[in-house]
Amino acid sequence: MVQEPKSENGDFWAAAIETTRTLLVPFDTGVTWLVSLAILLIPASVDSLIGFGVILPAAEYRIIGAIGAIAAIWQTWILAARAFRPSGAALGSFASATASGALAFGLSLHHVPLRPAFRIFFWVAVVYLIGQAAWLALISWQMSRENEEPQPETEAAVLPSFVEPAAQPHGDTFCVAMTTAPSERAEVIAHRIVEERLAACAQVPGEMTSYYWWKGEVNRDRERLLFLKTRTDLLPDIQALLAEIHPAEVPELVLLPIVGGLPAYISWIGQELRPRRPATAQPAVTDASPDTERSPEDDALPEGEASPEE
Repeated sequence: MVQEPKSENGDFWAAAIETTRTLLVPFDTGVTWLVSLAILLIPASVDSLIGFGVILPAAEYRIIGAIGAIAAIWQTWILAARAFRPSGAALGSFASATASGALAFGLSLHHVPLRPAFRIFFWVAVVYLIGQAAWLALISWQMSRENEEPQPETEAAVLPSFVEPAAQPHGDTFCVAMTTAPSERAEVIAHRIVEERLAACAQVPGEMTSYYWWKGEVNRDRERLLFLKTRTDLLPDIQALLAEIHPAEVPELVLLPIVGGLPAYISWIGQELRPRRPATAQPAVTDASPDTERSPEDDALPEGEASPEE
């Protein structure tokens, strides 16, 4: 099958979003936890580290530490729930940069005796947060721009026309059969079904959690979903094979009709499946209509034969 070429620009932004989600956000979360707990639990040590003498009262340190801990909890929840949104993260970074800049400016106005190394570190942190907010805002803008862009006209050339079921070759009716299987068995089942030519292809996406009723209880299993591109007359064979190799007592098997598609792709499905079985002999049908009146001669017995009543 022909794979659709991907845009290099789209690949870049997809990689940028994934890198930000998997590297930048966890790094920021870890730093937020470390700094917040240090300020909250050992304010006296923070004083001796960043300046000469007492910089802030312990109560104010603890307020700052508590705010940081709340931010760390929020960031941790985002990571655990995979709810990362660049726009929200950009606002959080901008708010942190504003708060840090205001604090640094206030300390400078009051000539607080900070260590020179900490002054440099403080302003570097502010610049980093501003840059991070700008980067996240750029990613958010790019995502919204991609969602609003119309599909390129080249797609019309790739998919010039769709074929309806009645126009499919040899009157075949194709469908997508769906089943689920335990994670460790899904690919084995998919390979066997394709190998037996009961499906032209099978897709097995990532692991998922299934909740379902079975024998009066709600069960929870880790499974994978199988999408099978096949022909409707092969469904009894798929069902028989699932009964043989599927570990479940009642395997899932549901169908979605293919109502149209790229003609070349539909044709390819038909070419890769088992040939259709020859049609079975149909019972003979008389030409007489039920409404045809019978004459007395039609009911007469052949000469020499007796009626059962005689």
